[in-house]
Amino acid sequence: MPVDVRRSSRRCCSLALCAVVLAACEPELVFAGGRIGGVGVGERFYIAASDGADARWAQANEADSRVRLKVGERVFRLAAERVLDAAELNDVATAYAAKYDTDREQSFVDAAWVHRLSPR
Repeated sequence: MPVDVRRSSRRCCSLALCAVVLAACEPELVFAGGRIGGVGVGERFYIAASDGADARWAQANEADSRVRLKVGERVFRLAAERVLDAAELNDVATAYAAKYDTDREQSFVDAAWVHRLSPR
């Protein structure tokens, strides 16, 4: 019986992102210049660049959305899509403020370039 690799990858990625959120792991976005932390909101994982216009990785995501997320020793190939929806950005800013114990009003995420990671 043939295996649908795309569906299997999506399921694996979804399970990994759920595991990250539920287990409160510290996943890292792996990119050529280093690593970036992020936050989980529901079943989604987000990364943010406070200086989006100047951050090389954020600019690179605009040109090529393919990224890798490392959870423990596993690496997942994902797509990073910039978030422009105000309600979704608000949820992400609230999650960053809670994770890093800062005031929501002072969250850098409000002015950041935020990317949502999804299966590719």
